[in-house]
Amino acid sequence: MIKNKKTIFLILLALVILGFLGFWYYRDKVFSKEILRFEILGSETTKAGDEISYTVKYKNNGNFVLENPKLIFELPANSLTEDSKTRLTKNLKDIYPGEEDFTQFKGRLLGKEGDLKVAHAWLSYTPKNLSARYESDTTFTTKIETVPVTLSFDLPQKVEEGKEISYAINYSSNIDYPLENLSIKMDAVSGFNVKSSSPASLDNIEWKLATLQKDQGGKITINGMFASNTPSLVTFTAHFGMWQDGAFLIIKDANYDVAISNSLQDTPVVVEQKPSSHITISQKAYHASDSNFENSGPIPPEVGKPTSYEIIWQISNDLHDVKEVRVSAILPANVTLAAIAPESEIPNIVLDPASHQIVWTVLNVPAGAGISVPAPLVSFQITLTPDVLMRGSAASLIGAATVAGQDTVTETTVTGSASAVDTTLPDDQGNSGGGIVK
Repeated sequence: MIKNKKTIFLILLALVILGFLGFWYYRDKVFSKEILRFEILGSETTKAGDEISYTVKYKNNGNFVLENPKLIFELPANSLTEDSKTRLTKNLKDIYPGEEDFTQFKGRLLGKEGDLKVAHAWLSYTPKNLSARYESDTTFTTKIETVPVTLSFDLPQKVEEGKEISYAINYSSNIDYPLENLSIKMDAVSGFNVKSSSPASLDNIEWKLATLQKDQGGKITINGMFASNTPSLVTFTAHFGMWQDGAFLIIKDANYDVAISNSLQDTPVVVEQKPSSHITISQKAYHASDSNFENSGPIPPEVGKPTSYEIIWQISNDLHDVKEVRVSAILPANVTLAAIAPESEIPNIVLDPASHQIVWTVLNVPAGAGISVPAPLVSFQITLTPDVLMRGSAASLIGAATVAGQDTVTETTVTGSASAVDTTLPDDQGNSGGGIVK
């Protein structure tokens, strides 16, 4: 009888222990990490190099206190931060039932136009009175919509074999942040042998660039020659990018097709091509006031006294859409840029302080611009302060303007130009002829 009682006691004790263990096991299992609402908020689109702010929000929708929470936030690959850290860890206070809070992280995203950049966050914690540690994670994707960097070629459309040529790669940045560890890299061009370049390159493939501030730019000049038996059509491709952790991150690409004339061939290669679009740039100057600017100063201009003028650029285009359009001209040394209109075009205008080249970038000029649809137009105010050497003659306000872009149908580069303008103001009837500096 005693033996039976002892057996029953042991069985009951085992049941109690199993029930106790089962209770704690059940508590761990019934907790769901879904009770924590966890998300990243931010901008769905951005410009390359612009600072973007991410807000990480979390809320405890359960009945457990979430103890010892730790937040890890990882910025998208190739992001820029002040301390160069892209993976950040933050220990949070315990999160009580119903409590909601947030924390923020900032960075600048780099990449090419159209790149998708993914931010990632993890939040780990232990529910009160439970032994297991849980982790929730979430992501947020931002698209790089535009890249405020210009990269273009100054290169003839047709080149003869065996004849030495010189061409330039122009670059500038409108990113509001200094870009470091920059390079321009060229893909190998079939049949083209590089003779020299300025600045020099060790391998004639990569050119290191100095730190580039906003509104700064420059150019690389390359001299070379096409060998015999070069294909009749070759493509020059340049990549503007930044070195990060031993990898080259491409920010901007530029392509330019060149037809090669081979005088050694008995029968020239005839390439049937669709007609390309015709793009033109109108460049006019006025002193008369209009709705954009209030110009001032003496007419005719006088030595040592500032006089302001308005320059108007307008692009026309006929057959096909033209993309990546670039208008450029040189401002004389004694002319300064004062204002731009409309304000929406300010990010698209860059003035290189070294070369005094002013560049206007337009992503797309539609077919029929200036004919059947409105033409892209920008105005900017300049100020001329004549020096004593200009007395008795007309002073230059702006050099000849050139426009270039890529025909979206024929994929060829199309160009146009407009004459330089001086203080004789041929388009300003009220002030025309009053341009001789006193």
